[in-house]
Amino acid sequence: MNGLSDRRARSTGVRIAIAAAALIATVASAQAACVTASMYDLEGFNRGERSTLRVLQYDRLFTLCVTPASSGFMQILDTPETGDIEVIYPNAATNAGGNPEYAPVEAGKEYCFGDPAKTFPLYQPKSEGSSGKLAITLTLTEDQQLEADAWSRPGEVRNHLGSHRQGGATCTGRDILYISYQAQ
Repeated sequence: MNGLSDRRARSTGVRIAIAAAALIATVASAQAACVTASMYDLEGFNRGERSTLRVLQYDRLFTLCVTPASSGFMQILDTPETGDIEVIYPNAATNAGGNPEYAPVEAGKEYCFGDPAKTFPLYQPKSEGSSGKLAITLTLTEDQQLEADAWSRPGEVRNHLGSHRQGGATCTGRDILYISYQAQ
């Protein structure tokens, strides 16, 4: 999945296999106590349609909308079938001058990404395989997010993802939502 993202994760050599054990599959529209998220075809979304994508089309733009239930700090990682883990949000297009690893978010506000005119393009290139997972992390405080220098240590990335709670009836302060995707 490409965008105008900071390629810090790619340059560290962190491989998809590192996070694969920590990721649990969900569907293209997912819900947890702290975060809800859905993926939509960009053209349809711009026309006001909200039909959740079940399968991504290679190289076709899509939109990802995320709504946190609690205010805090969010990061979105992409782990494609072939390729490196990438931080797709925040990035230079959405958080200029801010922390490149996570961004503040407000409870109940919907954040949508993928429109090149408003944020950055999101699409699945064929070279990254036919599947992958998005990991949306939400923490209540900045100190619970992964620091920039930790990306060079694969064990810290694995521990960071594993330290977040998936699902549950309440927000824990370190929550994660996984969205599996397929492409054709």
